[in-house]
Amino acid sequence: MNLYKDITPEYIPSRVFEDIPTHQSGDRRNFLLKELQIMVQEIPEHYQNKLPESLLCTLASALMDGMVFDIVSNLEEIQQAKERNQLDVRTRASNKHKAKRLEMAKKHREVIQACQGDPHLLRSVETTNRREKEELEELLKEEMSQVDKELILEMDQVVLEQQNTLSKGGIPGFTITTDPEEVRLQMYLLEFITRLSTMEIPVS
Repeated sequence: MNLYKDITPEYIPSRVFEDIPTHQSGDRRNFLLKELQIMVQEIPEHYQNKLPESLLCTLASALMDGMVFDIVSNLEEIQQAKERNQLDVRTRASNKHKAKRLEMAKKHREVIQACQGDPHLLRSVETTNRREKEELEELLKEEMSQVDKELILEMDQVVLEQQNTLSKGGIPGFTITTDPEEVRLQMYLLEFITRLSTMEIPVS
């Protein structure tokens, strides 16, 4: 799930679809409903039980004018951009840590080289080097853990904003929630919608 590109929830209609004239609705609605029913059979039974026929019928109707497909497509574009940005953030942090390790390794080699003629001093230096390396690794581990926590919090916020957009758009099955079960169910629904958007749907 992801954000609705360039449109805030306040500007999305309370329902994302209008009543389609009867003469245009039959084949299109039936096609959408049939495909949704097939897709539901592909997910775990536990989640199938959370998607009653009434919800699928309502969702099929919501998909008829194509606006939902546009919304979800824009959400996907925003999410992909966010994920690329997060990957860049983590990569920069990883490269920074790599540079620190290389810098310390160079320093340790120089110190060891300088005391090759003194075995006692060499042992002491090697002990100090090991301690410094362990301390650095612990520090870098904590830093990366903090980066990951911040990225997870960012994505959690993205999900909440997506849910707000979709629920205010009146798309069946979408509410604002942090319940992992409900979030997983919404992910299945988004997958269904994305798959339907690639199909040749009857226009009448």
